[in-house]
Amino acid sequence: MSKFMQGVSKVATGSSIETEPKVKGFWANLSRFIIYSSLVLMGLGNWNGTKKLLTEGYQGFITHFTDRVEEQKLNGINVGNYLPFVEAKIGVPQVIKISSVDQTLQYRYYKQDKYLMTVISRQQRVEGLVVHSLVHGSIVLSAFSPDVPFTDFNLTQDDIGSISKQNNSFFFDHHNLVYFMTYRNLGSKGMNLNITSGFTEYGQQYQDTKTLLSQLEQASMLDKSDEIEALVGQLLLQKASFYAVTALEPETIADALLTRQEFNTYFKG
Repeated sequence: MSKFMQGVSKVATGSSIETEPKVKGFWANLSRFIIYSSLVLMGLGNWNGTKKLLTEGYQGFITHFTDRVEEQKLNGINVGNYLPFVEAKIGVPQVIKISSVDQTLQYRYYKQDKYLMTVISRQQRVEGLVVHSLVHGSIVLSAFSPDVPFTDFNLTQDDIGSISKQNNSFFFDHHNLVYFMTYRNLGSKGMNLNITSGFTEYGQQYQDTKTLLSQLEQASMLDKSDEIEALVGQLLLQKASFYAVTALEPETIADALLTRQEFNTYFKG
């Protein structure tokens, strides 16, 4: 990228565009088109209006053709953060619920096109984070695949078993919400937090897994350990669509999952 192009992007956005030598062809041309079009408009209108247009055009490009904006938001929020700090970064939640397992906890839900994030807080401290990858309408981008914290894995790309290290402690349901999740402790390298991974039905079809979960429910009721092991093994092969990071018990993460009715009422109504 030329020094001139870097200077234009810095004026419009407040920071320089990171150079990516491997980005060629269509994407590079589209980026240049946005900037050059704005330069033409700059000559036809006032500076403030052109700056706003250029900034919105650049941000729109980043949002629709990359996951950079969403990943930066998620990476900027961590367990232990001060709640006002979080709200200064991402605003106030669309929905707040009181935990049914610990009434000192609040579940704060932030829904965007590509993800649903739950911030679990106690008073003014963030105690846990849950991030769900959602199906979005982009014809350019594949499924949103953020990094799973403290691991080398990504949502929608890696299976639950790989992330959880084949942990046999699991939670599931197929009545109020189709979901399956398991967890493990990260040890000292992960500040002794628990990492949970699993899938939910949010915006997705899980008819095959719903059948597996129904069979798992029956096997669990009858205490058929061999069947349970086989069914869990199949479920662990599913791609993870959400993760959670917290020092809280995994029951809290299960409690923080919105039911099918709640999700549809709050975010699809």
